[in-house]
Amino acid sequence: MIRALYITIELTFYLIFRHVLKPRANDLSKKKRHPFRDYAHILDEPNSHRSRLFKRILDRIKVTSAHQGTCFHADFDAFIRGWFSFTRREHSATGTFIDTHTATLNDDITDFGNEIESSAQEGDSSTHSLTSEQSLSSNSGEDTNDNHSLPRKYCKANLPIIDFENVEKFFAWAFFDKRFDDLQSWECSEIDEMMELLRVEHDITFPKKYDVRDRDWNFQPRCMTLERSNALHRPLALYIFFGFVRLLGYAVLYIIFGYRRYEIIYEKGRTFSYWYRDGNAKGHEGTFKNPFLFFHGIAPGGLTFYLPFLEYCFPSKQSAESTRPVFLFETLPIACHLSFDVLSEEETVFGVEQALKRHGFSNNNCKLTLCGHSFGSFQLTWMLKAKRLRPLIQKMIILDSVSVLLSSLEVVSNFVYNGGEEKSGSDWATYLNKTMIHLMASSELFTEHYLRRGFAWYNSELWIEDIPKQVETHVFLAEKDVILDSQKIKKELQMHCRSRKNLSYTIWKGYGHADVLTRPHLWPDVLAALNYREKMD
Repeated sequence: MIRALYITIELTFYLIFRHVLKPRANDLSKKKRHPFRDYAHILDEPNSHRSRLFKRILDRIKVTSAHQGTCFHADFDAFIRGWFSFTRREHSATGTFIDTHTATLNDDITDFGNEIESSAQEGDSSTHSLTSEQSLSSNSGEDTNDNHSLPRKYCKANLPIIDFENVEKFFAWAFFDKRFDDLQSWECSEIDEMMELLRVEHDITFPKKYDVRDRDWNFQPRCMTLERSNALHRPLALYIFFGFVRLLGYAVLYIIFGYRRYEIIYEKGRTFSYWYRDGNAKGHEGTFKNPFLFFHGIAPGGLTFYLPFLEYCFPSKQSAESTRPVFLFETLPIACHLSFDVLSEEETVFGVEQALKRHGFSNNNCKLTLCGHSFGSFQLTWMLKAKRLRPLIQKMIILDSVSVLLSSLEVVSNFVYNGGEEKSGSDWATYLNKTMIHLMASSELFTEHYLRRGFAWYNSELWIEDIPKQVETHVFLAEKDVILDSQKIKKELQMHCRSRKNLSYTIWKGYGHADVLTRPHLWPDVLAALNYREKMD
């Protein structure tokens, strides 16, 4: 009887998932188009041109190519191809179907040169800062592509030519969050300006579609926020289980660790929840003016799996003299929670501001330490751009930073598009890790809905040069991260280390994404960066 009842409930939920929830996730009419924060269109204002963002990306590729001694044109080609998916229309001579997109992303098409790394042992980490001898020096950044030939692997790829019209479609999505046919006249002019920028400054042009003779390929730009959801069905029992896990975490936070839960209420009953523990054992709020703010990543069960790590960094059983106030912010749509209620950047920032104000931390004497893991690094970017919060930020600790180099696609490809679709070029451990992430997190309906409908990449990328120089910043990366490219991010950080005293980073050798949560011997590294025993102002 009980088994039959359970099967009936699960079948009913499957029908609801297929005919109600997934169509709701695919309803683009409910999608909110997020305005560009830094490149908003202002009539007759030349500095508001969206092409400035494109030029910024091009300049970064150019400087990186010059530092690494690689070919700019090859690096740009790798960048633009990364945002397209390719499949052959016909079988190859061997009778096998070729998916060149996977080959493009996984093959090394540039030679980054040799670098010296310390031996990889269990628990080892390699920490670099301004004084590191391995930090790269600045140079003129001039393009030297005339002295380079395309790398061997690049030539072997034998990839199709991307035509002008498809590049326009990609630019329409990337810089306007629209389909090309929906663009306004000024937006079309912006795309023309981007194409002219490529032609004049970099001698790059794209042939018209009718001039491309290669008809053996199907390819299309990846327009993440305009595509249909690829979410997989999950049993209702799984959502109930992780709901129970989340409630168990709540009980631990409240009863054992002394936190209290609060909510910021928005219109239509939507809420932004957070947990707060006072920095004074006697309960007098505001004694300590240096609160710690934590933003979690995509994780079934939300904060629960972070609790051992957080308790190590900020123990609850300490004297009043050494205890700091702690805010733990929740993002339920990325915690395997049945909710389409996605808060925008503006709403999230407002919620954080209200939380600080509620507990007496809204004055200018307050100094904030921010920490974000994975998806939480996007929220750190939002806080950094908020006018009221930016002057208050003293320190940032970024774990598994997916926000740095977000426009380079590795994060989007590996997470949203399941970069581990094939084992090609990967060892089995990497392949299984990617598959597990896909099954556990990235293919979950409400998480995917957040990323495809409620996320704006152009407002969430963390540009290192945008961090105020007085903000102490430490980035932690896992060497074998299958979501982000830790080596590429490391090189980006190296290029900024010499001119930024407060920038440093750590590479955890032999570890993968989110291993920091389950490897206690890595926690002292984070605690040292946090410099927990700060003095009160």
